[in-house]
Amino acid sequence: MESKNLYHCENLEFNYFSGTQIIPALRGVSTEVNLGDFVCLSGPSGSGKSTLLNLLGMIEPVQKGVMTFKNLRISELSEAQKNHLRRHELGFIFQFFHLMPTLSAYENVEFFLLRQGITKLEREQRVKQALESVGIWDFRGQKPLELSGGQRQRVALARALAKKPSVIIADEPTASLDQKTGREVVDILLELNQKQGVTIVLASHDPMVIERSPRKLSLRDGKLT
Repeated sequence: MESKNLYHCENLEFNYFSGTQIIPALRGVSTEVNLGDFVCLSGPSGSGKSTLLNLLGMIEPVQKGVMTFKNLRISELSEAQKNHLRRHELGFIFQFFHLMPTLSAYENVEFFLLRQGITKLEREQRVKQALESVGIWDFRGQKPLELSGGQRQRVALARALAKKPSVIIADEPTASLDQKTGREVVDILLELNQKQGVTIVLASHDPMVIERSPRKLSLRDGKLT
């Protein structure tokens, strides 16, 4: 039977360096994320939530402590192995969407599937399913500049979903949206989590997002509170 544990973090510490100055970002963080969780990391600017999210996304290296992903110890993996996990197991959503402006919504979602060597038929099925699940299929031919902010975020979400990742990692997914559109994006994330079992870990300082998240982890000064 497959373990339900997705992430295990034990006494994680992380420092940034500015010249000779050491700036602590995480101070002994221990937590777990299981398959099917919806976790919101909250806290003021500089609390460490983005750093923890970057560690979970394997963007930053583990400096001190232990982090495992599906029982794989991240600090023991090569860059090629981490790249493979990022490409196949992790879906990312960013505050500023990071869509390619010359590609249509459909092509933006399909782009990373092309790099995975997925067949044309399966690509078509995945892209259609992902765009439909976030309510943006009718806009599949539009380019990012022809879409609203909320529509762009939906395309970014569809792009993450099409990979069929083990977890979606979202950094401030509502920060660039108005309140109504932000609420709609959270509605989609909650529905994906509750109906499809998609694991979601996000960082946010938006009170609406924090309040509606089933599980909350609050950070302050690099520590869980």
